[in-house]
Amino acid sequence: GDSVTCGDSVTCGDSVTCRDSVTFGDSVTCGDSVTCGDSVTCRDSVTCGDSVTFGDSVTCGDSVTCGDSVTFGDSVTFGDSVTCGDSVTCGDSVTFGDSVTCGDCVTCGDSVTRYPEVSPNPNLNYASEPSRSRAYIDRKTEIQSIPIVKTMTIGAGAAMKGDSLPKVKTMTLTVIEVYPENDFHVGFINSLHGEYDLWSDRIVPNHPAQVSVPPEQYMNFVNLLSTVGMNHQVITWDLGEKIRRTSQSRILSRSEGLMNWEDFQRHGTIVKYLEELAQKYSFVKVIRIGHSYEGREIKGVRINPRNSTHKIYIDGGIHAREWISPAVVTYIIDQLTTNYKSNKEFVDLFDWWIVPVTNPDGYEYSWTNDRLWRKNRKPTFFARCNGTDLNRNWGSHWMEIGGSTNPCRENYGGPSAESEPEVQAIRDTLLSLNSDNSVLLMLTFHSYFQGWMSPWGFNYQLPGHYSELEAIMKAGVEALQSVHGTKFEYGQVTMFLPPAAGAQDDWSMEVAQIRYAFTVELRDKGRHGFVLPPEEIIPSGEETWEGVKAAALKARELVIRAYPKTTGDVEFLYKLMDKHDFWTTRIRLGRHVDINVAPEYFEEMREIFSARNLRMHVIHEDVQALVNASKPGHLKSGQRLDWYDYYSYSDIDAFLEEVANEVDFVELITVGTSFEDRPIRGVHINPGGSTHKVWIDGGIHAREWISPAVVTYYIEQIARNYAENQELVDAFDWYIVPLQNPDGYEFTRSDDRLWRKNRNSDHHPSCRGVDLNRNWDFHWMESGTSTNPCSLVFGGPEPESEPEVQAVRDYILGLGDVKIFLSHHSYSQVWLCPWGYGDYERPDDYDDLVELMRPSVEALESVYGTNYLFGTAAEVLGSASGASDDWAKGVAMIKHSYTLELRDTGYWGFELPPEQILPTSFETWEGVKVAVALSKEIQTSRLSVEALESVYGTNYLFGTAAEVLGSASGASDDWAKGVAMIKHSYTLELRDTGYWGFELPPEQILPTSVETWEGVKVAVALSKEIQ
Repeated sequence: GDSVTCGDSVTCGDSVTCRDSVTFGDSVTCGDSVTCGDSVTCRDSVTCGDSVTFGDSVTCGDSVTCGDSVTFGDSVTFGDSVTCGDSVTCGDSVTFGDSVTCGDCVTCGDSVTRYPEVSPNPNLNYASEPSRSRAYIDRKTEIQSIPIVKTMTIGAGAAMKGDSLPKVKTMTLTVIEVYPENDFHVGFINSLHGEYDLWSDRIVPNHPAQVSVPPEQYMNFVNLLSTVGMNHQVITWDLGEKIRRTSQSRILSRSEGLMNWEDFQRHGTIVKYLEELAQKYSFVKVIRIGHSYEGREIKGVRINPRNSTHKIYIDGGIHAREWISPAVVTYIIDQLTTNYKSNKEFVDLFDWWIVPVTNPDGYEYSWTNDRLWRKNRKPTFFARCNGTDLNRNWGSHWMEIGGSTNPCRENYGGPSAESEPEVQAIRDTLLSLNSDNSVLLMLTFHSYFQGWMSPWGFNYQLPGHYSELEAIMKAGVEALQSVHGTKFEYGQVTMFLPPAAGAQDDWSMEVAQIRYAFTVELRDKGRHGFVLPPEEIIPSGEETWEGVKAAALKARELVIRAYPKTTGDVEFLYKLMDKHDFWTTRIRLGRHVDINVAPEYFEEMREIFSARNLRMHVIHEDVQALVNASKPGHLKSGQRLDWYDYYSYSDIDAFLEEVANEVDFVELITVGTSFEDRPIRGVHINPGGSTHKVWIDGGIHAREWISPAVVTYYIEQIARNYAENQELVDAFDWYIVPLQNPDGYEFTRSDDRLWRKNRNSDHHPSCRGVDLNRNWDFHWMESGTSTNPCSLVFGGPEPESEPEVQAVRDYILGLGDVKIFLSHHSYSQVWLCPWGYGDYERPDDYDDLVELMRPSVEALESVYGTNYLFGTAAEVLGSASGASDDWAKGVAMIKHSYTLELRDTGYWGFELPPEQILPTSFETWEGVKVAVALSKEIQTSRLSVEALESVYGTNYLFGTAAEVLGSASGASDDWAKGVAMIKHSYTLELRDTGYWGFELPPEQILPTSVETWEGVKVAVALSKEIQ
């Protein structure tokens, strides 16, 4: 049956059938017509009769004799002294050892390899090292005495006659590709760390992995694989032959030479090349970032022809044996310098910092002593085992997972985080470069795998801004693959590799705060592995260069401003909104539209806009520079909230608690909770017992940081500066919520500075969030919004689907009779009233709303002269439905419902610098004070007129004299207010409207007096209530 093991000197009769995974001992004799299944292992002195059939993956030992008409399946390995009879058929991937004699009519399939005799290496003690891993074998002289080996491949149908073939034991190193099929297999392979050299970091089910095996361990390794039922094939019998093909034997004789990419180069040649570039080109400077353990300078180049401030850091060679990495990095340097004229427009965009070999000691050791050396060369506490894996030594979750404390392991993480001088040199360089947040991109190159990977590598959690990382990787990989069709994968590290902490890319993003950090694993997928032939250098360089260009352009986005002048332009721009980050989300004729555009789309958009005769220009060449200017602040222990920086949700929440604890008439309120269960909190302030309710909110859009900052300033003025504002504060019942969208706001601080929506993940598997100011149940989804969950203006699957909207809705409706609603946004410098949902539709009481907006804006502008527009949202900015101000007026019936779009008009946009917080707060507070006061004063006029009209139904208008009747100067009411400073100064124009005019009949006196008296009584009473 299956998994049968037969001992020595076994004789099998005729017509025997063996199934899978059978192992035969020595001196086995099989009769005729025997059938064996897959994965059969035969040791020495096996004799097979006629008409025997073997399945796939058969391994035969020495002195095997096969009769006639024998059939072997695929992946068969024969030892030495094999004799085959006539009419023998072998499948694909068959390997013969030494002294094989084949009879007539022998047919072999594809990929059949036979080797001539190879003498044993005298410097290796095969007998005394039965179970030692490669890490314990000193190969100092092994590489110097690599046997010269030739390979002959025989295609299908070719006949093989006996030549001398090698013994397995004479191979210097054999590279075996194994095929784990399940988690058990993966665990088994991982358990071999230290005993065998696992070339592949990616050991996952159904993905091949490569292992190099010392000659004395080959049969033991194959038997282990057979024991666990794991398929394998030998991809390199003699690694020495591979190393020969990388030109090592020719280049070892010299330490320096002329730089080229037809061969791999020594460290001295690379350094000399960098110095020559600096002498030849004025825009190239040699940089020295530190020294290795053995004292070698770690050198690179800085390339900055146009004094760009946008840094890109690139390095390679952190793992010594990955020779293709420094080769590709120097190829990139060559494109930036020697081919500068061809790449000028691209090169000039950035400030390039490039270090080709960050592990020079290990790299040189891989040339002179051990071609497969991975680590640096610093001694460890165990004398026989030198070196630390520099990509497990970084201070980012160091030694949590994927690193070893055993210095003899390839993945030894060092005695402490950042213990190695090479890591310290790169660390200090990156921290210095990014001290002003100007490093746009960090790329570190490795091999092999053909993958472009982003953090995190220490766990399976995606970074919050993974969508940005993914977009950059996608751009890079697509450009790379377009050159030679080389297939690359891309994604988070742990999508492909087991978790491993202490890696450079994780540290760069977590500690150095470089937003876009990547590891690129170059060619190939394992056929050559670390011993990539030199002819692969230039193709690898060509494709990687294109990938780097695409990734760099994707990372550096810009902002364009367009000027729609036809309704077709407006419709066209709305269609683009799902594809690009529109900073202006309401579009109308005559008003500019700001769009955040990735560089790779810029030329395309310019052509499209030009074809439409739609004017546009660039207003910001680097969005990241704006982001850096508005980086988040953090309160220190004991520090109070101020308005010199933008602070976190927890800082704002602590401020609300402090104010409520310090000021007797301030009550902390909780409106509801966000999707991620953060409390949405605010304050209730009513020291005078007023019934005139005021609602103020901010932070409904996450990226609009100036909004919660300004609203918290109001709270400071109302509560802590109560004495200065007592008259105003006492007259109203204040409800103020600074941050309606805490989840989105925190996400902009930690991951994506330009995030707009909330963080709801229930509506789409990869596109999170709903635009909370398109989710209100008033004309929902009619205009200026999207049903696409990936759109910035996605209005949700249904109205008021979001917990943040539901919380505010229920709280406001529970309050009842709110007199004024003020919601704060940015940017545009406009004061808006409903309606926003339609095309220029105004509410019936629009004149009353204007009567409040005009003096409020005038008060605001009087502080610094900041220019504000005012009017309906649709008229000023463009139509958009489902907004909170429309809902407040249309559903909650709040007469005075407004949205304030704060500074600026687009130069800074959402990234308004912190020094703008206080000026914005000062001026807006002056406007809000007038608005709140007028909401009651206008209410007085209306109540007075309503009282008058209630007597006989006589219709009266009210408003400013100029608006209602026309302008006239020198009037008593103007003098009374302007000179005598009488706050409530009015003129009443009595009956009638012109039928009688000034000749009003006497019988009209009493009716006129009766009704006017009712109105005057209300007006006089309210003048005191307002005071």
